[in-house]
Amino acid sequence: MEWAKRGGVTSPGQQQQSHILAAPIATAILSTVIAVLGLHFMHARPKSLHHGRPTRIVAMSPGIAEILFALQMGPQVAGITDNTTYPPRAIVHKTRIGGFFSPSFERILTLDPDLVVCRSDQRELAEKLRDSGLSVLRVPDKSLADVLTSIIIIGSSVGQSRRAKALSDRMRAELNQIRRLVSKRPLVPTLIIVGRADATLRSLYGVGRHTVLDRLITLAGGRNVLAQAPVSYPVINKEALLHNKPKVVIEISAPPSPWSIADVEKSWRGFFETGSLACRLHVSRQTYWLVPGPRLVDAARQLAVWIHPEVAERLRNPTSPQSVP
Repeated sequence: MEWAKRGGVTSPGQQQQSHILAAPIATAILSTVIAVLGLHFMHARPKSLHHGRPTRIVAMSPGIAEILFALQMGPQVAGITDNTTYPPRAIVHKTRIGGFFSPSFERILTLDPDLVVCRSDQRELAEKLRDSGLSVLRVPDKSLADVLTSIIIIGSSVGQSRRAKALSDRMRAELNQIRRLVSKRPLVPTLIIVGRADATLRSLYGVGRHTVLDRLITLAGGRNVLAQAPVSYPVINKEALLHNKPKVVIEISAPPSPWSIADVEKSWRGFFETGSLACRLHVSRQTYWLVPGPRLVDAARQLAVWIHPEVAERLRNPTSPQSVP
């Protein structure tokens, strides 16, 4: 079996996954250390460091925005990226500052923020903003551990340390619950598709190693069939599907994807009807899959339900880890 090398997509900053489900005492100590070390990410004007909480914050990714809203900092969020979609009611009147990959530097400056929160891989933008006199905080988001770390760092920087720790602890507890429920069950070969080139199965973008979704598959009791791919988001085709033989296929077709659930299901139908591959197909339009924020708990729970439907009733929990006013 060959990977589609020319079409392969590699996400920036591939790195080893770390354990997130630490013991409570170790977690508390780590949270404190993270909060302190997180200040090293910040390059600030004196007024934002020494005169209380920031009151005008720009969130440079959907995940960062969702963390801020979960920490009840919604009124202080002045700007968000164009692809931020959650929580829907809270973002209606927020100023859009452009896309994640092409934000408007001028629009950010116009907002006169006292804190701009960036992802760790937005180094060039962060340096440019810092050189313009703005306070900049860079946080990691490449793994589940990174997400929990980012919550603690952001909470410390906006005066919401206690709320951040409570959110992080609650997420960790819910992830632990999911892991425990499926831990003694057989690992199910699982494939997640995050995009496609057209309405066929010729070029599908799968989830490989060193990704948040790869870690979620494992936590939810699955075995990622693309874990040995040389890139984080390999391009696969029908031949790769037959070679890897997944038992569960999950295709994420969230907005702005042009493919509806019906479109996706139709593209798979003929392949399944041939009897070449026997598996369960699930298609999702939810946006939380690719947003490294508090709603990853919802993604983990849904994954576990799809991978191990026999534990569905024990996993159904309408309570989200977020608390959005």
